[in-house]
Amino acid sequence: MFIQEHINSLLGILTERIEDNINGVEYHETYDKKDIPLSNADIYVTVDLKTKDRLDIISTNVYGYSLYWWVIAMANNIIDPFDIPIGTVLRVPQLASIYMSRSVLG
Repeated sequence: MFIQEHINSLLGILTERIEDNINGVEYHETYDKKDIPLSNADIYVTVDLKTKDRLDIISTNVYGYSLYWWVIAMANNIIDPFDIPIGTVLRVPQLASIYMSRSVLG
């Protein structure tokens, strides 16, 4: 497994080990990390009690649509969107930045 993890890290692919607390089975979740460039137009939001573990609410507040929660997750390297502690400061990029060259959809 070490060799595959090393190859993944060279390619920018992130892997998270998840253990099922009920039956003790360990899973490996992988995703291909894409960069969303920093911009002066980025907004920073602090997670509070209302928005804890709810990127969809933050997406609605900033973009007007809940469907862009994944942009916030990718910009902040969040693998598990249901585990975001209160007080976490999240970068919320402008939607145009996901279409830039060498970005998520560029």
